[in-house]
Amino acid sequence: MTAIAKLFVGAAIVCALGLAAQFVDPLPGSKAAAVEKLSALAEERLGEDRAWAQTRLDGQTITMTGDAESEAELDRLKAEFGRGDGPAGPFTRVRYAVEILPPIADPHIWVAERYAGAVILSGNAPNEAALAAIEADMRDLFRDDEITSGVQVARGAAGGENWRAAAGLALRALTRLEDGAVTIENAVITISGTLRDAADAGAVLDLLASPPPGFRVIDDIRAPGRTPGPAGDAGAPPAATIPDPAEPQRRQACIADVRTLIAGNAVQFELGANDLAPASHGFLDELSDLLTTCGGIRLEIIGHTDSIGRASRNRRLSLLRADAVADYLGAKGIARDRLATRGAGENEPVASNQTADGRAANRRIQFAISDGP
Repeated sequence: MTAIAKLFVGAAIVCALGLAAQFVDPLPGSKAAAVEKLSALAEERLGEDRAWAQTRLDGQTITMTGDAESEAELDRLKAEFGRGDGPAGPFTRVRYAVEILPPIADPHIWVAERYAGAVILSGNAPNEAALAAIEADMRDLFRDDEITSGVQVARGAAGGENWRAAAGLALRALTRLEDGAVTIENAVITISGTLRDAADAGAVLDLLASPPPGFRVIDDIRAPGRTPGPAGDAGAPPAATIPDPAEPQRRQACIADVRTLIAGNAVQFELGANDLAPASHGFLDELSDLLTTCGGIRLEIIGHTDSIGRASRNRRLSLLRADAVADYLGAKGIARDRLATRGAGENEPVASNQTADGRAANRRIQFAISDGP
């Protein structure tokens, strides 16, 4: 066969192979075959629990894409799939273009607190866009206050797109409070604190009457002439009674007894958690008995931590611990509207955080007592 004939035969074979590639299974050694082999290998190595990871072939580079739950998840992927060892043919590199998803918070809590001309944000927002929006709202609504934000992005928020509206409603309610806090815990918005003026009650109640779909409101707002209750219910003024001359003395004696009990006891928790230690149950049982006897006394329960760890985590932990104390007292029959909670985190130390003894002193529950609304 002449050279020209060989040339034509070779060209015909190449064309035939090209056409066949369109209609038959990938030919051995072709790029399509390599991609198929790569996909099979990825499925074998990654398994169903790595369904988030996808593979593609770019020349001699394997590219892994997807959204990993954590850095540890990505590290496990790398350990299983390897780097640049040619697992599916003559590939020189494995490239990872994987995004790390924010952590999941359960419960998902966001808090805005206002005290003494300062507003502090803590907890979690569902995404960067929501975080930027609520921080912009803060700057617009609280122009005369000092604003601090320690909010982190975490998944697990309730309400989907309505979460942003729920946070906006809570912040607008907070502008009417002289001091207090607003909290979104999963699908519950809690507004607690003291109104600047009793006339603000109507405006706040109008705000709370129509929460975003999927959310409900707990009203723990204090003002002269009203009782906290469900959103939209301003409470009824108490019926007139004949005052008891001895009542003021009894109430002062009650307050003194509560102060004595609090001064001699401390609330303890499991290490690094918001679970009450069993050793604290006896003290809290005594406190609930006293509060039952002294019906008009209200408590603000304030959680504090040392400075170890992130400030945002410390603030969240301190609030969860304060809430745990309130929940325990509530389970003993103390009305929840007599118990306000606040998480101060590491911001109000009573000792140096440079020593173990100082840090231990800073990890505490503080009780502030008030006599009536």
